[in-house]
Amino acid sequence: MGVMFAPNQDQAAAEMLGVCRPGGAIGIVVWPTGDFVHDLFKTVSAFAGVQAGVRSPFEWASEERLQELLGGGTTDLAVTPHTVTFSFRNTEDFVLGWTRDYGPSALCYEKQDADGKESLRSALEDLAAKYNRNTSGPAVVITARYIEVVAARA
Repeated sequence: MGVMFAPNQDQAAAEMLGVCRPGGAIGIVVWPTGDFVHDLFKTVSAFAGVQAGVRSPFEWASEERLQELLGGGTTDLAVTPHTVTFSFRNTEDFVLGWTRDYGPSALCYEKQDADGKESLRSALEDLAAKYNRNTSGPAVVITARYIEVVAARA
């Protein structure tokens, strides 16, 4: 899953192809756009800033981009959608989960001043409200899509 966050996508793909023996398989998991995780990263990125010249990690979810990155060194590219469910006891635990326990957003949160921390907490609460499927009680239950990619090395 981490490869989608490499700052140089072409180099990361070339390295995966380079270490995979012919006939082997490369398996990755990527988050698509237009879903909870994409919105989560957009929200956190607004507070962290985005490096100039770095392509969006969500491009890995495009079959066209996957063909560009892996197609030349593979004989088959299988793309399978899946879902995962994130569950939290309440909105406070949801915010804590992303600001304390998940590395990238926790690092961003720690770098904020008091106003920035409050603004990020509020933005995360808004995300919880937007995506929460639970309609009874305080629990936050969010289903997110992800894509499994398996490429056969040529």
